Amino acid sequence: MSKLNTLVNTAATQGNPIDALRAFLEREEQNEQARRTQDMRFVGYVLELGYDTAKIITSDPYKLAVGGIPRGSFLIMTPVNAGKTPPHFTLLRVTGVSPTPLSNQVQQTYFELHKKSMPELDVWTQSELQWGALDCDVLGMFYANPKSMQKLEFSGDVNNVVSAHRYKVFAPDDAILSLIINGMVKPEQRSTIGSLRTMECGLFSDGAGTNIPVEISMRDFKGCRTAMFGKTRLG
Repeated sequence: MSKLNTLVNTAATQGNPIDALRAFLEREEQNEQARRTQDMRFVGYVLELGYDTAKIITSDPYKLAVGGIPRGSFLIMTPVNAGKTPPHFTLLRVTGVSPTPLSNQVQQTYFELHKKSMPELDVWTQSELQWGALDCDVLGMFYANPKSMQKLEFSGDVNNVVSAHRYKVFAPDDAILSLIINGMVKPEQRSTIGSLRTMECGLFSDGAGTNIPVEISMRDFKGCRTAMFGKTRLG
C-alpha cells in the first residue's frame, strides 16, 4: 500500500517544484543505506516541537558534514514516513544553542577534563560530548496545493503537530534552498537582485558556500505604492 501511495503522490505532483523534495529524500535514503555519512544532509531529530518553535538534537559529525549550521540558517523537517503522504516539509530557522537533558553531566565531564590538563578523549567520552541541541523557529510549510497539485504553496503556519520522534531534520541542498528562496516568486518578469548569504562570516566548514540567486518579480511592484528611503551623512 505504501508503494501505491508513493506512486500516486509522484504522479500527482509531476512538474511541481516540490518534486525536488522527493529526489532529495530518495538520495538521503540511499546514502543512509550505503552508510555514506559524508554525503548525507541529515542533521538530527526533533527533541521538542510546538507550533512556533522546535528544539532539535544533533551531533558534531552531522554539522561538519553539511558545512556547519550557522545561526539564522534554514533547516527542513520532514515526517519519518514522508513517502506515504503528499510531499511537504516544515521550514525551520536556527536561532541559537539549547541545553540538553544531559547538559549538567557534560559540563561536569568537561570540568574534570580541564582539571587533568585536557588529556586525549577516549572514543566513548568523545561520542557522548559531541551531542548538542539547537533552538529553531517554525516559519511555515511548503506543500503542493491540494486543489492543483502542480502548484507550490507556502503557509506561515503548520497544519499539525505530532510526537517529536516522527520527524527528521535535514540541511537543505541547493535545489531545496532555491525552492525556499524563489519557489513562490511569480514566473513573469523575474530579475535577479543578488545571491543568498546565510551569514556574514565567509568561512565554511567544508570550504564552499552556497550560490543561490535571489529573484523578484516586477509584477509584485507594478501598480503598487513604492518608496525609497535613505539617510543624510549625519544619520
